[in-house]
Amino acid sequence: MPCVAEVFSSQVALDIPGRRCSDCCVKQHSRVAIMAEDRASLEQLAAQVELAARALLTLSTRASLELPGSVSLTQLRALAAVEDIESCTLSALAEALMISISSASRLVDRVAATGLLDRRQSETSRREVTLRVTPRGKRLLRRHEAARRAVFADALREISPSEADALLVGLRAVAAHMGRAAADDESA
Repeated sequence: MPCVAEVFSSQVALDIPGRRCSDCCVKQHSRVAIMAEDRASLEQLAAQVELAARALLTLSTRASLELPGSVSLTQLRALAAVEDIESCTLSALAEALMISISSASRLVDRVAATGLLDRRQSETSRREVTLRVTPRGKRLLRRHEAARRAVFADALREISPSEADALLVGLRAVAAHMGRAAADDESA
């Protein structure tokens, strides 16, 4: 298995069973960005990142199974987005989740029916709906965050400090790029 730093280096390491880089450190590996022209390496990296992301999603799903009731990950994402967005409207939620307004409306209907979300007519516009997470919804979100952190901590227990550092560097780079891309979309 390639070390995380190698995955983010300019040459994507091949998956070699049993291979571990126990003394890996981002500082020891080149972190030159993969060039878009090197399509094969980029596609190989994308496949490896997709597999890793799927594993993280599995961990998040496992944490959601510990919650009472039958709240889906999509519903949890909606609750978290509403909590994060000040004066959240239906269109703002749809944009945050990258879904259509009609899909967001159906999702809000389902979550509001469970008592986790409050949906009210906007005070400023009769055509707009304002969304708020209820106290019960906030408790559920905090419980899910705690369960997710416990599941992640359990999964990370076996990796070395340098692997953990490399993982964080990679995830922060992806998050920063996504933040820049979102800002660029908003300014366009």
